[in-house]
Amino acid sequence: MSKRMKGFCAAGWIPCLLLVAGCEGLLPDEFRDKSGYALSGPDETACRLLSADTTLAPAPNFIAVEGAVLDSAALQAWAGSPADSILALLDTLAEDTLVLVSNPAAAKTVYALFPQSGAASGLLFFLTWDMDAGNVNATLELSLYDAAGRRVPVKGTAMPVETAAGCTQALEVGGQDMVLPSIRARYGFRLEPGVYLAAFAVSDPSAVGTFRLAVLHGE
Repeated sequence: MSKRMKGFCAAGWIPCLLLVAGCEGLLPDEFRDKSGYALSGPDETACRLLSADTTLAPAPNFIAVEGAVLDSAALQAWAGSPADSILALLDTLAEDTLVLVSNPAAAKTVYALFPQSGAASGLLFFLTWDMDAGNVNATLELSLYDAAGRRVPVKGTAMPVETAAGCTQALEVGGQDMVLPSIRARYGFRLEPGVYLAAFAVSDPSAVGTFRLAVLHGE
């Protein structure tokens, strides 16, 4: 890959995704051949976790979480001081494993708890879903809020080109064979110890009823 292309993808993963998925006529062989894009570290682990086939018997290890729908009163209560009544509404996410987050209410935004214990550290949140022709253009966004209701700054959302091109899946869309990045979003945070409210905004909840999450240490 040229230096110009690498710089373009480092500036943001969405332009890179468009190049990988939508411009195969320009660079078909380069992106179809994963050998030139070696994954490593948390991105390699995320690819393995998020690509696991949960229909196998025995199924791979994963945690099932139901995304909660919170009204304005509950969100205000969280911002004031999370009470047990609010915490009881929320399932808890986990690190270093595959998490399947369901959205049975088909809500635009669903919530869950994320507890960070130990010393402050960098964490990467990798997101995807089971893609098909009906949801390939959906988007999924993540925000974290601390116990005071403050939105946690995102350290980065850029998708490394090695991750976009080295962790892919084949999909037929509109009669065309496409090769798409398996990881659809990558958020970096630096979190102090505490309990955080994770908000997942789904562009098309009717098409993405369940999504996949992996939280791993990294910058």
